[in-house]
Amino acid sequence: MGHPTNIFLTKPDANYTCSICLDVFADPHFLQQCGHTFCKDCLTSAITQSCQKDGPSCPECRCKIATSDGSNGGGGVNTMHRVRVIESAVQNQMVKCKNAYLDDDCNDYEYCHQECSWTGKLSEWSMHAARECPVEIVACSVPGCAHKCPRREMKSHVGSAACISAAMQSKIQEGVASSTAHIEQEKQLLQQQITSLKREKREAQSLFQNELEKSKLLQDENNVLRNKVKSKKNAKLREQNNEMSAKIQLLELQIENEREGMQFAIKSYEERRRGLEVENGRLRGLLQVAGEKKKMRKKKRISLDVEDGDVEVGDMDFGAEAAEKRRKKRKRRVKEENNKRARAVSTDANDILRLMRVVG
Repeated sequence: MGHPTNIFLTKPDANYTCSICLDVFADPHFLQQCGHTFCKDCLTSAITQSCQKDGPSCPECRCKIATSDGSNGGGGVNTMHRVRVIESAVQNQMVKCKNAYLDDDCNDYEYCHQECSWTGKLSEWSMHAARECPVEIVACSVPGCAHKCPRREMKSHVGSAACISAAMQSKIQEGVASSTAHIEQEKQLLQQQITSLKREKREAQSLFQNELEKSKLLQDENNVLRNKVKSKKNAKLREQNNEMSAKIQLLELQIENEREGMQFAIKSYEERRRGLEVENGRLRGLLQVAGEKKKMRKKKRISLDVEDGDVEVGDMDFGAEAAEKRRKKRKRRVKEENNKRARAVSTDANDILRLMRVVG
């Protein structure tokens, strides 16, 4: 916003007036694109509002302008430049104190209003009102006193009973407010602790209930699993018992069959052994008869040869020796055959006995 026109001693030049706020320029800036000048705050606000519609533009001629980042958004623009010449000229204008004119808003302004006769440059105007103007309404500097009055009346107010009373009352109110705030803070803290304890209690109860339910559920699952395992184990044991019973019955049947087979084999072995003994006796008798017949033929042949005179005594001895060798050889061969048959019979007997021990 600009400076109000009623503070100037003479009517300001129209070239120093902002077309937005219609006051004298405050911190004037111009746009590079079109050259129009405005108050900095007025221009920034107008550009920000125009960005929300069709993009940044001049408030007076609607000329499009570019922002600092090259886009069309935001109020900060690099095409805004400060006009120091106009600002210097405005600051050198003569003005009067802001309290030099009547306050038309006050119903009793003609009775209560007090004017300040100060005049000076606009650059000194704010400093005069802040430090020197005798009719400027200022606040009491005493801590706790909120009284406001013209600056020239403040000296008589400071130290007065009203000022001291207001300061003391303010301190009391501050103490009460501080105590109340402290009590309220302690109350809130206790309430928070109570709320926290209640929440923790609910959480603990909920956790305990959940754990209790979990424990019960696990116990039920454990019982179900135990029953299942027990049932499976019993079923498996029954199955194993049935299998073992079937195997035992099968083994008993096999043993019975083996026993019958062994008995039949033993009976066959005994019959075979008796047959072999009979055959062996018959063969021995035949061999004995054959040997006797051979001896008789040999003696007869020798006697014939002796009678004919063809055989000498040495030849007779040689013929008897050869016959003896042949007899021993035949006897040895018969013995070997008998031993072979006996070994075969013994092997069969051992096998039968071994099977009987296994079965028994």
